[in-house]
Amino acid sequence: MDQLSTQLKKARIKKGYSQQKVADELQVTRQSISSWENGHSRPDLYNLTLLSKVYDEPLDNFVKDNHSFDLQIESDREEFLHFFNLLQQKELEKIKRIDLYLSIIIMILGLIPILGIIPSLFVVWQQSHRTFKSPLWWSSLISLAISIILSMLLMYLTVSHHWFNLIPSIS
Repeated sequence: MDQLSTQLKKARIKKGYSQQKVADELQVTRQSISSWENGHSRPDLYNLTLLSKVYDEPLDNFVKDNHSFDLQIESDREEFLHFFNLLQQKELEKIKRIDLYLSIIIMILGLIPILGIIPSLFVVWQQSHRTFKSPLWWSSLISLAISIILSMLLMYLTVSHHWFNLIPSIS
């Protein structure tokens, strides 16, 4: 029997409760109370808190200087950290998937100015055989330059985000 099991049994007897009465209060089986008091298992933190209320004993009396309970807390902590890391990995994968979708959308949007370049090139080529003083020729040339600049900017943003990793990732 470890220290916790002895303390639980003494506290129950001190209050004059049967194992069944305590089990009914905690909504567990009588066998669970017996197992806790015989040292075969330990109550979890939630049930230990309820026991401290039922017995009118401070929770500290049950956990203070109890090495086995410290080991359980450490084990629970490690389990929590493991599940937290798994959750964090899933969230990171979700963010990466969203990032991929947004990058595809940006690349598609980057192609739109290129589609604007084709008619501009055609008009510039058609007009170059005529006069260079035509307002349509100059507006086409400006439109072509703006389309090229926008296309290059969008492609740069996409490439710098993905391949150069300029935006910090979540660690």
